[in-house]
Parts: sequence; C-alpha cells; structure tokens
Amino acid sequence: MTHFIFIITLLPVFLFFSPKVDGNTLNKIIYHTAITAKPESIDPKDVRNVFSVQIASPVLEGLVKLNEDLDIVPAIAKKWEIRNDGKEIVFYLRQGIKFHNGKEVHAKDVVYSLSRLIREDDEHLFFHSFDNIVGVKSFKEKKEKQIKGIISVDEYTVLIKFNNPNPTFYQILATPNCAILPENFAENKNNKIEHYPISTGPFKVDSWLDDKIILSRYEEYHGKQPQIQKLIFHVMKDEEIISAFENNQIHDTFALSMYHDVPIKSSSHYIVETKIPLLYFLAINTRQFPFNNISFRRALQYGLDRKRLLKEVFPGETPAYSNIPYGIGGYSIEKGKYRYNPEKAKKLLVETKLPKKILVKKTIIWARVSMPNKEKFKKIIEENLSDIGLNIEVRFLTSKEFFDRFYARNLGIFYAGHNVNLNDARYVLSWYESTTQQNFTGMNNSQFDFLISLAREEKDDYIRSRIFSKADEILSDEAVQIVLYNKILRTHVKTNVKNFMVSALGPTVKYEQMELIP
Repeated sequence: MTHFIFIITLLPVFLFFSPKVDGNTLNKIIYHTAITAKPESIDPKDVRNVFSVQIASPVLEGLVKLNEDLDIVPAIAKKWEIRNDGKEIVFYLRQGIKFHNGKEVHAKDVVYSLSRLIREDDEHLFFHSFDNIVGVKSFKEKKEKQIKGIISVDEYTVLIKFNNPNPTFYQILATPNCAILPENFAENKNNKIEHYPISTGPFKVDSWLDDKIILSRYEEYHGKQPQIQKLIFHVMKDEEIISAFENNQIHDTFALSMYHDVPIKSSSHYIVETKIPLLYFLAINTRQFPFNNISFRRALQYGLDRKRLLKEVFPGETPAYSNIPYGIGGYSIEKGKYRYNPEKAKKLLVETKLPKKILVKKTIIWARVSMPNKEKFKKIIEENLSDIGLNIEVRFLTSKEFFDRFYARNLGIFYAGHNVNLNDARYVLSWYESTTQQNFTGMNNSQFDFLISLAREEKDDYIRSRIFSKADEILSDEAVQIVLYNKILRTHVKTNVKNFMVSALGPTVKYEQMELIP
C-alpha cells in the first residue's frame, strides 16, 4: 500500500549515547536505530508511510500477519475458516492473549477495531476494499450503528461476511492498520492513541520524545519473547545518521542506501540487500496543462535517457519498465515501450499541435531536497528535455513543502515512489482509478477502471496477475508516469547484530527475532 540498531550490555551502553543513559537501563539490552522523520501518529488508521510503519509494526498486531516468505500466518487469530464459497470468514481467537494494558483480547475488541478503521477511513486507504463487507455502506452513511457483516459470535469467535468473495482481504488484515485495540480505547482522549496505542505486539511505546521514540519489550507477549528489551528510534538528519553509524551510536541504517557514493568509515559492519517493492518514477499530473495532452506526455517518456540517470544518479539500482513494483503479481521485466529516442520525442511534440510559445514556456519538475545526487539528476533531465525543444527546470522542495503540494494536487511533474506493504498490485494500480481520491495523476480510463474492479473479486492468483498485467499496459499507454527503477534496500548492520531480517513489504525490520552479541 499507497512510504521507508544494536546491542547492549554494560560496556556498549557507554559506547551508545553514554551522556544520556538512564540509570534504570544500564543492565538492559538496548537497540538503537534512526529515522529521518518522526511520524505524527501511529494510530492504526494513520499508519501510511515508511516511518510510521517502522515504529508501528513492533507495537501493533492484528488477526493475522505476514511471515518471512510473505505468507499469511496466525497472530491474534489461531485459525480461520472460509465458508459460503468465500463470502464468509470465521476467525477463532487465541485465548489468554493480553493487550499491553493487561486486559484479555475478546471478539468484541476485533469488531470495535475494524469498525472504527472503516468509519475513520475517509480517504479510502484500502481503495474501498472494506465496502465489500455486508452492511458497510449503511454504516458509513450512518444509517446503522453497527456493521452487519462483522459479528462477534462468542467471546473468541468473529464472523466476517462479504457481498462477494474478497480473495485479498487477508493481505489487508496483515497490515498495522488492522491492528486490534481494546474496545472504545480510541474514544478516550487521555489514552493519546496517536503516540501510545495499545495492542498486542512484542513491544509497546514507552516514551515519545522530540528527538527519540522508545519502545519497551512487552513481557506478556504471547509469542517468543524478543531478546531486545529497549528499542530506541533516534530522529536524525541523513548526514547525522551516517556519522552515528560510523561512531557506533546506532546499530543499523538503510539511510545509506540513498547515498551510493559515500564511503563508510566502519569495518565492523555487514550489508543486507533486500529487493523491495519500491518503485521510483516521475509522476505526471494530467489535470494540469499541457500535461493533459497525451502526445506531450509520451514525448517526455521518449526524451528522457533513463539509462544515463541510473548510471550517474542511481547506480546499482534495477531499471524498471513496469508500473508494478518488483515482486508483486503482474510485474514484468519485459515491459517498457518507451526507450530513449529524442527524434521520436520531437515528432510527438509536433503531434501535440501546441504552439511553440507553449513548448518553450518553462516547465518545472519537482523533487525533494533530500534525494541523492540531486545536482546530477537536475543536470541530466534539463539537458535531455532541452535537446527535444522543451524548457525544463528541476526544483527541490523540503519534505513538508513537497507533501503539502502533493496533497493539494499542486505538482505538475514530480519525483516519487510507491512503497507497497501489501503483496497485491491492486494497491498500486488503484491509485490510478478515476473514482479514487488518491488518484494523483488524474488519469481517467474506463477500461483500466473495469480491470481493477474485475481483479477485486478474482480468486485465482494467476488470472488476477494477468489482469494486472493488462492494466499495467493501459497505464503505460496513458503515459502518466515515467518509471525509473526498482529499489534495492541496502541496510548497513553492525557485526554484533545477529538474525537481522528485513521484510520486503514495508520495509520493516523484524526486531523481535534479532540477537545482540556483546
């Protein structure tokens, strides 16, 4: 979905932030990592970017979860049954599981948590996937106080009914957004759910400070107890993270993935490479002139030398030709009709029938100031598109400025990425449906919309991936984004960290599985 450490006994404590160590933590196993932006909230309904996912994932837990192979496995639910040809799912809860506040989890908590998420999801975070549950429409229209299709059968059994089969519903339930909270927890403002949500994960939030967020091990966790007792997320700038890693102040970082040409002054580390479904591209807003002209958009596609961009700006990354990120059903390495061809780009500009004064008018391409090798990025794009007769300027914004303009749909062309934490292409392609609020390109293609609606109910994985592949072709024809590369996440990890594992979806670190060696 449309986003993304270390050891401690007495000696390491003095190595890691020794001036600020609390006396109560001297004998604890503490793990330090870093993030470049602190999320405003990890309330399940607000977990929408890589930073909130990183912090929320060890804390929040739902009925099911994803294992290392991205298979759906039990979490709060010990098992489930599919009935009525896929129109009903019965979840059987584990007995004795306790929330972080000590209360036992019951079916009524599941009904409350899912109903709240559906009620609060005004932006259709899951692209109307919940609308298929019986009674959701009446509930959202406030005609009913409860959802008829989410039923507490008894203390430990939950029944969910659908109008039509929903084969990817488990993928949604495995996200932090579908975490189970105590009944009515969010309604009490004193609980401060934005920073201190209560769920059943292996860690709970201890402190939410300006410069760090501290998680503590949940001693009554129903699964295997993590070795780590304290997990600290330090909030730092990129350059501070690099220095902190070199100086043994943090145990891991993937911030260095963004800076390929920065030498690391540390021999006591190893690198974990993870192919993740994170696709970077230049998005084109068809709501703005002249981007509403399809020949103009296609000219941009042919006019950009993507091979040079990858070589000089994003070395080591995997070229992308599909609009579907690597590893997601429907992805194809063979796709890609737009190869660098400046002469064809010039002919397409003629086909736009736009006057020359429009073509030579300055056009801005936007990116964030934190992007790697930004001056090379600016130089190549401006040179390429100048060669075909356009007047292009690349400008950089702070993250806040960028996202303010993004959500206001006030960016014409911009550098962005899809970070997917659901193993289903619909949660990428649905961003381009004409009916969804998240359609940042303004694309409107009825055939594309039909294919996405068809995929929602298709049970067969192979057939669904073929549908997505066809939708991918239509998206390419519309030329609403210039795909660049699929990200390879390179996490630098200190050698005293064992069993370091990154989930490809998220991406999230499996902190509960790690071991820290003195």
